[in-house]
Amino acid sequence: MKHLFFLVLAISLSVTACKKDKDTDSIQLTSENVQGTWNLNTGSLNGKIGFGIQGQFAYTDIDANLSNIAVTATFNADGTWTSMGTATATIVTKEQGEASETETEQLTNGIGSGTYTVTNGKLTLNGLNLSNDPFEEEDPITFDVTSFTPDAKLDLFNYTKTQETDPVFGFDVSQEITTIFKFNQ
Repeated sequence: MKHLFFLVLAISLSVTACKKDKDTDSIQLTSENVQGTWNLNTGSLNGKIGFGIQGQFAYTDIDANLSNIAVTATFNADGTWTSMGTATATIVTKEQGEASETETEQLTNGIGSGTYTVTNGKLTLNGLNLSNDPFEEEDPITFDVTSFTPDAKLDLFNYTKTQETDPVFGFDVSQEITTIFKFNQ
């Protein structure tokens, strides 16, 4: 099931161009005032993913949360970011008509590293990686800033809802995923 979690994460991060923005009042974040090292306090990914043919879907509910978090993320003046540390990922999945399954994985590489941009108060992270696979590459994800206080608090939110047809296998993929990260300094 952890592979399903990473598949869902990869899909949700790869389709951000199709996402619907949640209506929020943006707090003015800039690339200058986000710089520094931030401590991750909360990380979650919740929603559902469906696979189907001709509009008939079988859905799996996903509830993934980080605990025992000892992760920092550093945003640099040159537009790069890095993270380091550990966290425990608990992933609960429930397929239609089935009992839920719970898996736990210890993350040891932080939450990724790469580049970042801030545009219109939204933070886009390239290189977000919530697995222990250093070669796992994710597409950029753009977060709404739900709360920001310079040098104190940074709360991020992403909502993605898509439906696509896989070009290789021909099956339909539908997803509705919410991702939340909360940091402090």
